[in-house]
Amino acid sequence: MLKHETGTQHGDRNPMHGKNPLEIILKAAEEYNPDILLAPEFFLYNGGKPYSRKEKKEIEKEIAGKAEKEGRLIIPGTIIWEGFLGIYNTAPIIDWTNISEYHKATDGGTSQIAIRDKLRVKYGKESGRLFKWRNLDLGIEICSDHSVGTIMQRKEKADIHIIVGCGATIYDNKAIAKPNGYVLLCDGLYHERELTSNKAMINSRHILQDIKPIVHTPTEELYELEL
Repeated sequence: MLKHETGTQHGDRNPMHGKNPLEIILKAAEEYNPDILLAPEFFLYNGGKPYSRKEKKEIEKEIAGKAEKEGRLIIPGTIIWEGFLGIYNTAPIIDWTNISEYHKATDGGTSQIAIRDKLRVKYGKESGRLFKWRNLDLGIEICSDHSVGTIMQRKEKADIHIIVGCGATIYDNKAIAKPNGYVLLCDGLYHERELTSNKAMINSRHILQDIKPIVHTPTEELYELEL
């Protein structure tokens, strides 16, 4: 999981300070060779303006080139892009050469961007997204989707429940991890001079327990999951 500031308590949703998020994702995929690579919400935000639909597809295609390892899953946080009549806050789900996406269903900061750019927010209509990866059941939500229990409405369980956020918290009663399954939170909120911690938790006997990263740097954390 990447650790990069993508938002602050003061509502700034573009504090990457000249960093190239695409280069960061591609470098991490090459350096750590992970099976799953996650970035936080608002990670792909084009210097403070929404990407076009064409730019979004080009970025997804380039990231997919780093998912060539069969079975690798890359969720590069969310991308802010302008579609028909408004902007979307979208998490690309890149599994080798297969690209799908989940559009955030709730607000949680996206409207601030829309107001500044004089655009409307377009919300997703799904209650979270469930998908298969390596014969495992995975679920994904974006930040405030989890706080209102969006994916819970499906009444299904997942081996891995993924949350990409910017100020998110894992709620035990809204997590959908199976017994011995995992909840992963990749978060980019800057809070009082330090990043909100990423979290990986295992559902052990119906209680979520923290697991520690096996690699911890200022910009990345690597966790080992037993599935």
